[in-house]
Amino acid sequence: MKSFLKSLKEEFQKPLAANVQPLAPTNTQPQSYTNAQPPSYENIPGIPQNGNEYSKLLGYSLYFFEAQRSGALPANNRIPWRHNSALTDGHDVGLDLTGGYYDAGDYLKFTLPLSWSLTIVSWGALEWFDGYQLSGQTGYLYDMVKWGTDWLLKAHPSPTVLYVEAGIDTVDHDYWGPDTGIPYPRPSLCIDASRHDYANLLLQHAVDLFKFAETKPHQVYTVAVPQAKEAYESSRYDDKLVFAALWLFQATNQIGYLDRAIHYFNEFSQDEWTSAINWDDHSGSNYILLAMLTERAGRDCSPWKAEAEKYLDGMVNQRHKECHLTNGGLLWLKGDSDSASLNVALNISFALLVYARHATTPDKIRSYTNFAVSQIDYLLGKNPLNKVYVVGAHHSSPKNPHHAGASGGTDIGNIRHPPVSRYVLYGAVVGGPDKKDRYNDDREDYARSEVTLDYNAPFQSLMAYQVMHANYPPPYLAF
Repeated sequence: MKSFLKSLKEEFQKPLAANVQPLAPTNTQPQSYTNAQPPSYENIPGIPQNGNEYSKLLGYSLYFFEAQRSGALPANNRIPWRHNSALTDGHDVGLDLTGGYYDAGDYLKFTLPLSWSLTIVSWGALEWFDGYQLSGQTGYLYDMVKWGTDWLLKAHPSPTVLYVEAGIDTVDHDYWGPDTGIPYPRPSLCIDASRHDYANLLLQHAVDLFKFAETKPHQVYTVAVPQAKEAYESSRYDDKLVFAALWLFQATNQIGYLDRAIHYFNEFSQDEWTSAINWDDHSGSNYILLAMLTERAGRDCSPWKAEAEKYLDGMVNQRHKECHLTNGGLLWLKGDSDSASLNVALNISFALLVYARHATTPDKIRSYTNFAVSQIDYLLGKNPLNKVYVVGAHHSSPKNPHHAGASGGTDIGNIRHPPVSRYVLYGAVVGGPDKKDRYNDDREDYARSEVTLDYNAPFQSLMAYQVMHANYPPPYLAF
């Protein structure tokens, strides 16, 4: 199968269904706000003005990714409070590592969570591309993915060298302010061994990196780059070897990659895994991919479907250890949900909806779909607080995400100032409520108010699904 960007270009050329037209973007500039009521959708270029509310949320998520851009911004930048920034990244090692995305509300860039986020967005786009097309967001999607993959190409300058971080937390986390004052030094940290067709270029880098990853002895990247432990310490590598081999099979149709994935799965005994799906743990995703891809390859997929459904049933019915619903209905996994509770629920919802059409019984299809939609509804206001956990989407949305640039503040000793963020970080999904469904709109409480690329990745894909399939509007329109 062709890689994602080539497939996406082909999707762009397909016509919409008869009598369906993309929603028209707007052309005015976004504004800041200092009261409880955010500006209307019409103030943002590219956000659909009419029709499906989920299209607006999809457009918002793409806007959030633009607000995270690093480097020299393009002429069509839609975020007036963002500037060209970190223009010397990579100079310390004689490379150009400018561009890419800031990971969260600070100014650090990481390879691992970025690659995970791009994968989830791309996977969702392959599943539900019509949602982007119906919403008039295909161009924004393409730009969003390419802004990230362009940087990943820079971060892989040779087959056995991969830069995994730009900037360092001990310096960056002593600064709170706009992107015009990012502190230095910004070291470039790597792991190593001591323009033709863009899709093929990406694929070749992926093949080279997989060969590099297979080099023994295996170890997590933070052994080689301990500076990354504070922000993104990796707990395992086996799940990522399986995940990478499966996607290379998806991209190349070379059966050897599927065989490698199954080999690693068995070698590292990845069955009976019950943890959340996220940037650090891909096991739940592997069950689903193995079921789907063995089926596509014409092999016996029943053992893999059994693994996938055992995992998903455990989430839907709360059979896994330490898995339950909050009183308000949010999926909660002890440990994983203690911070970024919404990310846990949204990643599981993404997995459920991707797999649902492959499920073995009609009851499972309904169960998986209904549970996933219940988690989306919770995010969008069907919760005890009637709160919408997407910044700028509703008057109940958080006003103070943990984000230095959007806050407008400049005092690292008092990041609660100003009391309401100066700029609206439209489309950002916050970490989420605690296990008692409580949420304190406090940017200093980063476990609840943090925003990151990987929080938005499943949300964006789920909104594309909702554009295509939802038969009722988001809950927040009722209040």
